[in-house]
Amino acid sequence: MSSRRAVTASAIVGSVMSGNGVRRSSATTIRPPMTRTEDTCVGRIASCWLAGSVSQALTFDTERVDVGAMHDTSSNTGRLTVPSGGGGFYAIGGQIEFASNSTGRRGVQIRLNGSTVIAREESANLGANDHTCTVSTVYQLAAGDYVELMGLQASGGNLNMQATSAYSPEFYAHWIAT
Repeated sequence: MSSRRAVTASAIVGSVMSGNGVRRSSATTIRPPMTRTEDTCVGRIASCWLAGSVSQALTFDTERVDVGAMHDTSSNTGRLTVPSGGGGFYAIGGQIEFASNSTGRRGVQIRLNGSTVIAREESANLGANDHTCTVSTVYQLAAGDYVELMGLQASGGNLNMQATSAYSPEFYAHWIAT
């Protein structure tokens, strides 16, 4: 009988990062060498509305994790900013849940430095149900770069973005490698 080993997220990331010093630990989990840990996950406590047909940067008033000081709850609260010396590849993602509405489309984007969209998801609405949009990417960022999570809806009027415990709205950036 062959033995099975659990595969962890770090094992997957490690195997993808060929040529970056991937090593096996004594527990047989493959991990990339981590020399630093910029890791941020932010959320929002209260629901807010998004205007129709215009991409809007979301703001975040809660930090679930902020190792590396990428987020500030008092200034530029919609940004995750790469700290000095923190350049490299990042896993970046976010999620928004929109209130139910039977008109238009819904979407979410990740925007770099206020102008360049680096990831996007957009779909038709779900009618009588709340609508969740999720987006993610791996992207190379330099020190001083910032990313924002953008919401978009085209219902013909304002529409609430739901604040739902641990998943909406959610925005994260996790350093992977240089």
